[in-house]
Amino acid sequence: DEIEKNDVLHRKVCREKKYPYRISLYKGQGQIIVVPSITGIGWSYVEMAWHRKVLDVHNNINLGEKLLEALEQIRVSPVDARTAKERECDSISVTATTCKTYKEFNKAYLRCGAICYEDGTWVISQTRRLSGNKGYGGDDSTLIYLPSTVTTEELGNAILESFEEMEQFYNKVPQKEKGSRIV
Repeated sequence: DEIEKNDVLHRKVCREKKYPYRISLYKGQGQIIVVPSITGIGWSYVEMAWHRKVLDVHNNINLGEKLLEALEQIRVSPVDARTAKERECDSISVTATTCKTYKEFNKAYLRCGAICYEDGTWVISQTRRLSGNKGYGGDDSTLIYLPSTVTTEELGNAILESFEEMEQFYNKVPQKEKGSRIV
């Protein structure tokens, strides 16, 4: 189920054709950026240069639709054989925002992950900023599980709920403890 080929430097690269599919969502500066990840050189996940912006950050249906567009983009995308320098130039932190550095981007944007499995079920996960604004780390205590029958509206609602909880965490607004849950 994997396609292998060599890039221009004759390094083996691949593109997974199988699930799970991963999508990153970033919220900040009045927008949500939807970015699919695909397997690149060394079979590691890399974010694609392709992305979609959602400017109405409260429109759950539009957000759900952009997530489904990202899934389709993963399905039809070729092998990602960009070099590290090319990925840096294509990075959404530079091309889709006013941020000049990744560290600035990390400080200005929250990140939420969405994983779609082959059976159509979804897991939405919040992240926390790593110390020094050097990236994002997973927060498995706040996973949201969605069934394969999920609608675009429900998908968008789960993402917005995750972002809302992260905003409360970073704004230090008291919140009730929530663990993983099934919708």
